[in-house]
Amino acid sequence: MILYYLTHIISSIICKIFFRLEVKGIENIPKKGGVLLVSNHVSNMDPIFIPTVVWRRKFNFLAKEELFRIPIIAAYFRRIKMFPIKRGKGDLGAIKKAIDLLNKGEMLLLFPEGTRSPNGELLPAQPGTAMIALKSGATLVPSYIHGTEKVLPKGAKFPKFKKVTVYFGEPFTLKNNQTSLDSKEKYKIIGEEIMGKIAQLRDSIISK
Repeated sequence: MILYYLTHIISSIICKIFFRLEVKGIENIPKKGGVLLVSNHVSNMDPIFIPTVVWRRKFNFLAKEELFRIPIIAAYFRRIKMFPIKRGKGDLGAIKKAIDLLNKGEMLLLFPEGTRSPNGELLPAQPGTAMIALKSGATLVPSYIHGTEKVLPKGAKFPKFKKVTVYFGEPFTLKNNQTSLDSKEKYKIIGEEIMGKIAQLRDSIISK
């Protein structure tokens, strides 16, 4: 855990100095039990900023398998609780790993859209997130990150020093888990519920 916390401290210092990183609603994250954080995704910087603002609990998160191709980097990522996932291929191994972590009472960050939004608009959730949420029964916490679309938009090579704010909404549990539906339709409805919570959080921020 030394490497995990050292990375966290360094990341926190850099993000606060150069990006004026701020967090709102941190009290909405439960202090114990399996928690699935679900966030919008607009930049490759998102997986850095969101864990940086949370000190009360350790984070786990899934990252695209392309980042794990260099052994020494892969070893580092795993030590800071990152795990690879094959995007768009129904990676059942990664999904099982995520469910196991949540069942053990850990916290996991997922981006339900599965990829970065090119224009900031919310995209439909991928079925993997819905499957993890349903099968784990974990408490979900919606998150909305604002500003990373300006720091490092899709296609950009170098970051700009813009302000970033991470918002956490109130925790919730799934309502739409009807067993009468087939899996595809069930996960679609659950995905819509999850993205709906993120949209509500976004709209509450805009209306202020």
